[in-house]
Amino acid sequence: MIEFSGFTEKANSALNSSIKTASSLGHTYVGSEHILCGLLSDESGVAGHILQKQGINREGVISKLRQSVGSGIPTNLGVSDFTPRSKRILEKALTEARKENSSFVGTKDILYRGKPQRLLRRKKRRPYAVYQTPLRFRRTYEQVRP
Repeated sequence: MIEFSGFTEKANSALNSSIKTASSLGHTYVGSEHILCGLLSDESGVAGHILQKQGINREGVISKLRQSVGSGIPTNLGVSDFTPRSKRILEKALTEARKENSSFVGTKDILYRGKPQRLLRRKKRRPYAVYQTPLRFRRTYEQVRP
Protein backbone atom coordinates (compact mmCIF):
# COMPACT_ATOMS: atom_id res chain seq x y z
CA MET A 1 0.00 0.00 0.00
CA ILE A 2 1.30 3.41 -0.99
CA GLU A 3 1.24 6.06 1.74
CA PHE A 4 0.05 9.48 0.57
CA SER A 5 1.28 11.95 3.17
CA GLY A 6 -1.18 14.61 4.26
CA PHE A 7 -4.19 12.41 3.49
CA THR A 8 -6.48 10.64 5.95
CA GLU A 9 -6.52 6.87 6.21
CA LYS A 10 -9.76 6.68 4.19
CA ALA A 11 -8.38 9.03 1.53
CA ASN A 12 -5.22 6.91 1.34
CA SER A 13 -7.36 3.81 0.98
CA ALA A 14 -9.42 5.46 -1.79
CA LEU A 15 -6.30 6.54 -3.69
CA ASN A 16 -4.79 3.07 -3.42
CA SER A 17 -8.09 1.63 -4.59
CA SER A 18 -8.00 3.95 -7.60
CA ILE A 19 -4.56 2.62 -8.53
CA LYS A 20 -5.76 -0.94 -8.07
CA THR A 21 -8.85 -0.30 -10.22
CA ALA A 22 -6.81 1.22 -13.05
CA SER A 23 -4.34 -1.67 -12.82
CA SER A 24 -7.01 -4.35 -12.86
CA LEU A 25 -8.70 -2.76 -15.89
CA GLY A 26 -5.38 -2.83 -17.74
CA HIS A 27 -5.19 0.94 -18.04
CA THR A 28 -1.80 2.62 -18.26
CA TYR A 29 -2.74 5.68 -16.22
CA VAL A 30 -4.67 6.67 -13.09
CA GLY A 31 -7.22 9.29 -14.09
CA SER A 32 -9.93 11.20 -12.29
CA GLU A 33 -12.38 8.46 -13.28
CA HIS A 34 -10.25 5.96 -11.36
CA ILE A 35 -10.15 8.31 -8.38
CA LEU A 36 -13.95 8.40 -8.52
CA CYS A 37 -13.98 4.59 -8.37
CA GLY A 38 -11.61 4.73 -5.42
CA LEU A 39 -13.87 7.16 -3.57
CA LEU A 40 -16.78 4.78 -4.17
CA SER A 41 -14.85 1.80 -2.83
CA ASP A 42 -15.61 2.77 0.78
CA GLU A 43 -19.21 3.72 1.46
CA SER A 44 -18.34 4.69 5.03
CA GLY A 45 -16.21 7.57 3.76
CA VAL A 46 -17.90 10.94 3.31
CA ALA A 47 -17.36 11.02 -0.47
CA GLY A 48 -18.61 7.45 -0.89
CA HIS A 49 -21.67 8.26 1.18
CA ILE A 50 -22.42 11.41 -0.85
CA LEU A 51 -22.03 9.59 -4.15
CA GLN A 52 -24.16 6.63 -3.02
CA LYS A 53 -26.92 9.05 -1.97
CA GLN A 54 -26.84 10.42 -5.53
CA GLY A 55 -27.37 6.87 -6.87
CA ILE A 56 -23.82 6.49 -8.15
CA ASN A 57 -22.12 3.18 -7.45
CA ARG A 58 -18.71 1.73 -8.14
CA GLU A 59 -19.95 -1.04 -10.43
CA GLY A 60 -21.78 1.45 -12.63
CA VAL A 61 -18.72 3.68 -12.96
CA ILE A 62 -16.50 0.68 -13.79
CA SER A 63 -19.04 -0.43 -16.40
CA LYS A 64 -18.92 3.05 -17.98
CA LEU A 65 -15.12 2.94 -17.92
CA ARG A 66 -15.11 -0.39 -19.75
CA GLN A 67 -17.51 1.01 -22.36
CA SER A 68 -15.69 4.30 -22.93
CA VAL A 69 -12.03 3.38 -22.39
CA GLY A 70 -12.04 -0.40 -22.64
CA SER A 71 -9.96 -2.85 -20.64
CA GLY A 72 -6.79 -4.76 -21.20
CA ILE A 73 -4.23 -6.95 -19.52
CA PRO A 74 -3.76 -6.06 -15.83
CA THR A 75 -0.81 -3.73 -15.28
CA ASN A 76 1.33 -2.51 -12.38
CA LEU A 77 0.82 1.17 -11.68
CA GLY A 78 2.06 3.62 -9.09
CA VAL A 79 2.02 7.26 -8.09
CA SER A 80 3.96 8.28 -11.20
CA ASP A 81 1.08 7.02 -13.36
CA PHE A 82 -1.42 9.62 -12.14
CA THR A 83 -2.48 11.91 -14.98
CA PRO A 84 -1.71 15.64 -14.77
CA ARG A 85 -5.39 16.31 -14.04
CA SER A 86 -5.43 13.74 -11.21
CA LYS A 87 -2.30 15.27 -9.74
CA ARG A 88 -3.92 18.72 -9.89
CA ILE A 89 -7.00 17.41 -8.06
CA LEU A 90 -4.82 16.06 -5.25
CA GLU A 91 -2.65 19.19 -5.14
CA LYS A 92 -5.73 21.44 -4.97
CA ALA A 93 -7.19 19.30 -2.19
CA LEU A 94 -3.93 19.64 -0.21
CA THR A 95 -3.74 23.40 -0.81
CA GLU A 96 -7.35 23.96 0.26
CA ALA A 97 -6.91 21.80 3.35
CA ARG A 98 -3.91 23.91 4.37
CA LYS A 99 -5.86 27.14 3.77
CA GLU A 100 -8.57 25.81 6.09
CA ASN A 101 -5.95 24.88 8.70
CA SER A 102 -6.76 21.21 8.33
CA SER A 103 -3.96 18.74 8.94
CA PHE A 104 -5.23 16.11 6.52
CA VAL A 105 -7.14 15.79 3.26
CA GLY A 106 -10.23 13.57 3.45
CA THR A 107 -12.31 11.87 0.80
CA LYS A 108 -14.79 14.77 0.68
CA ASP A 109 -11.93 17.16 -0.16
CA ILE A 110 -10.86 14.96 -3.07
CA LEU A 111 -14.46 14.76 -4.32
CA TYR A 112 -14.93 18.51 -3.93
CA ARG A 113 -11.81 19.16 -6.05
CA GLY A 114 -12.48 16.36 -8.54
CA LYS A 115 -15.74 17.66 -10.02
CA PRO A 116 -16.56 14.42 -11.88
CA GLN A 117 -19.11 16.09 -14.19
CA ARG A 118 -18.01 14.52 -17.48
CA LEU A 119 -18.48 10.98 -16.28
CA LEU A 120 -21.81 11.84 -14.65
CA ARG A 121 -23.03 13.53 -17.81
CA ARG A 122 -22.56 10.22 -19.61
CA LYS A 123 -24.74 8.58 -16.95
CA LYS A 124 -27.47 11.16 -17.71
CA ARG A 125 -27.37 12.51 -14.18
CA ARG A 126 -27.53 16.19 -13.43
CA PRO A 127 -23.85 17.03 -13.88
CA TYR A 128 -23.64 19.43 -10.98
CA ALA A 129 -25.66 17.39 -8.48
CA VAL A 130 -22.61 15.66 -7.03
CA TYR A 131 -20.47 18.79 -7.20
CA GLN A 132 -23.07 20.90 -5.41
CA THR A 133 -23.62 18.35 -2.63
CA PRO A 134 -20.16 18.84 -1.11
CA LEU A 135 -20.54 22.62 -1.54
CA ARG A 136 -23.80 22.54 0.36
CA PHE A 137 -22.38 20.44 3.16
CA ARG A 138 -18.93 21.94 3.29
CA ARG A 139 -19.73 24.04 6.34
CA THR A 140 -22.00 21.45 7.92
CA TYR A 141 -19.73 18.45 7.58
CA GLU A 142 -21.48 16.55 10.34
CA GLN A 143 -24.68 16.36 8.28
CA VAL A 144 -23.12 14.13 5.62
CA ARG A 145 -21.27 11.77 7.93
CA PRO A 146 -22.62 8.22 7.72
